[in-house]
Amino acid sequence: MPAELQQRVQEEVELTKQRSGWPVERTLSALGVSRTTYYRWQRAGALRVGEGLFGPSPPPLQPYEALPEEKAAVKEYALKHPELRHRELAWRMVDEDVAYVSSSTVYRILREAKLVCPWSRRTKRRREAECFVSTDMAQNLG
Repeated sequence: MPAELQQRVQEEVELTKQRSGWPVERTLSALGVSRTTYYRWQRAGALRVGEGLFGPSPPPLQPYEALPEEKAAVKEYALKHPELRHRELAWRMVDEDVAYVSSSTVYRILREAKLVCPWSRRTKRRREAECFVSTDMAQNLG
């Protein structure tokens, strides 16, 4: 089907949906167009829009990702206060109106900037090799 006719069918389906509340499938069956064909046309049209006049679409942005300004503020604040850990940094930055990010985000930012000390597991304390024998028992044995 020509592109102009495909566009006209898509417009007619949208207009009918708005005016009558008919589902898309009902309008498509009245027009004699299969669902698969219609949705294939829509996907192809969406791809053309993304490639055409507006250029390629930007990469998706996570809604809770820290902004570059916030990341810079966290790094600067952490360098001014090296004695504080990430949780304390996060709360102090909120109190002082520096940045509003969670403690886990602060940790991620500091880890990316290599400002976090590597964590090492504590070694388990072991008892000394000597036996703890009371003085009374030592006298009885000796």
